[in-house]
Amino acid sequence: MGQVVPLVVVAAAVVAEPILGALGALGALAGAASGVGKMRKALIDETGTVVNVIEIDEGADYSLPDGHQLVATDTASVGDTYANKKFATPVIAVEVTQPLSDAAFSKEERRAIRERLGLGE
Repeated sequence: MGQVVPLVVVAAAVVAEPILGALGALGALAGAASGVGKMRKALIDETGTVVNVIEIDEGADYSLPDGHQLVATDTASVGDTYANKKFATPVIAVEVTQPLSDAAFSKEERRAIRERLGLGE
């Protein structure tokens, strides 16, 4: 008589092989999607302004424009400044050039509001 192989072991091996292969493929896909081997870097011009943020393969040969540098970062954005090995977000001051007005109300509505509040004309 021939050799008898337990059916459970053979079935488990047949079922497990595609699942394990699929899990390996999913792991590789997840690694590629998450940027494994990639580095996020800020491209900084000669004035210290971040002009671009790129994702580049680790160890890739990248030619920089004259006067520019690449600095690894997780937080920098275009427009930030770079000095003393630190990134800073620019502060934008808002200047009010005209006083606020109540132009949203008509003359009659303003008069009615003043009357209800007990204010004179």
